[in-house]
Amino acid sequence: MQPRQNFLSAAGRVGDASRVLLSTIDECDESQEMLLGFAKGIANSTAKLVVQAKQCSTTVEDVQQKEAIIQAAAQAALSASELVACAKVVAPTVMKLLCIKHASLLFKITFEF
Repeated sequence: MQPRQNFLSAAGRVGDASRVLLSTIDECDESQEMLLGFAKGIANSTAKLVVQAKQCSTTVEDVQQKEAIIQAAAQAALSASELVACAKVVAPTVMKLLCIKHASLLFKITFEF
């Protein structure tokens, strides 16, 4: 794994642990679950897109175009991973304005690809 992927994975685990902790003290609410559900839905859709992009790249003869397809798919997957990790971390504080702004920015970045 690359350092950035390791970091995102660790951030996701911290977010999971925070959510579990807060849910045990009954502070987990519907908006947190919704945020996580949306982020995971985007990640699942992105994973399907990556598979399709890889299949598409096998039909392209131009090496540069093939590489561009693979790089775009990899970047989309990384952005989706970052989105899920961020959602897991901010879910416990989802009603705080700064967290809402940060999550919105990551959603925008994800949809640019």
